[in-house]
Amino acid sequence: MSERVTVVAAGGLKAQSSAQREGKAAKTLAIVMGVFYLCWLPFFTATAVDPFINFSTPGDVFDALVWFGYFNSTCNPLIYGFFYPRFQKAFKILIYNHLCGFSDSNTLILEGM
Repeated sequence: MSERVTVVAAGGLKAQSSAQREGKAAKTLAIVMGVFYLCWLPFFTATAVDPFINFSTPGDVFDALVWFGYFNSTCNPLIYGFFYPRFQKAFKILIYNHLCGFSDSNTLILEGM
């Protein structure tokens, strides 16, 4: 990888070092993994502890914990949407098209890809 990358922005040039890009990627990955653990840890803890308490955890609690784990799948696109400019721009275009009723396929072309 090159030490410096030049990204063409909407009005000029912006230089970004690979260390900065790697730092951003590491931060995003840490957040994604943290949310994953937060969402799934209650389910796995209850599953591991339940045999020791004679399987007295109600089924509804297990169902709720599984759905809380599934909620992680909803969080991932939102996390990426908040931390990556390309995703932010795509979300803005999709929301604008949905709210305003436009269906121009040319609006989904993103610069810098």
